[in-house]
Amino acid sequence: MLLLIFMCAGGFGVCNQIKKKALEEIALGDTLYADGKKAEAVVKYKSGFSHATDAQKPEIIKRVADFEASSGNYTEARRWVEMGLSGGVEIAYESQPARDILSRIQRERAEAEAKKKEAEDRKKAERAEREKDRKEEAANRKRYGDSSDATTAAHTFVKRQLLFPEEAKFGILGRTSMQNPDNSWTVSGDVSSKNAFGVKVKFQFFTTVMRAENGDWREVGATVVTE
Repeated sequence: MLLLIFMCAGGFGVCNQIKKKALEEIALGDTLYADGKKAEAVVKYKSGFSHATDAQKPEIIKRVADFEASSGNYTEARRWVEMGLSGGVEIAYESQPARDILSRIQRERAEAEAKKKEAEDRKKAERAEREKDRKEEAANRKRYGDSSDATTAAHTFVKRQLLFPEEAKFGILGRTSMQNPDNSWTVSGDVSSKNAFGVKVKFQFFTTVMRAENGDWREVGATVVTE
């Protein structure tokens, strides 16, 4: 336990020493900057920046970005300008190159935000359109039935054409059902049943059915059943 306390105390002491050294570097940077030794000051600022106070950071960022931008180090200057923007710090840069970098970054971010919003709006519109289609399909299905409903209704009308409807067995393979523009359904397929001679054969059928507002199904035209 004592060892743990000693280790924690030692670690705390090391952290304090590191912070103290960083703040000394920043203070030295201020002195060098005031003496016009900007390049040397920037080195010190970078060394101690991670431990700078919130009050110190804006000025350090400004000085480093101004220096790097004026020296033609675009990438490094941009990194510091972005650091200021990401930290929500409003900084008035003195050099035109740094101000140009700031304007470019702000423009790029505005364009990226506009594209993001455009993409989000497009997705929102697509979702709304899909939801609208889904509701329309549900309403259409409720009013006019679906493929399964239409097939069941068609079988009813086909059985009326058979001599032995109770023996009718409808095939699955080759069966089709398609909704027409007027919302009626055309259903075709085959059915096995006895013919007039009592022989079990396979008939082909074709019919168009439609569901009325009261839910009843009716034939649209004649139901055709051929041997």
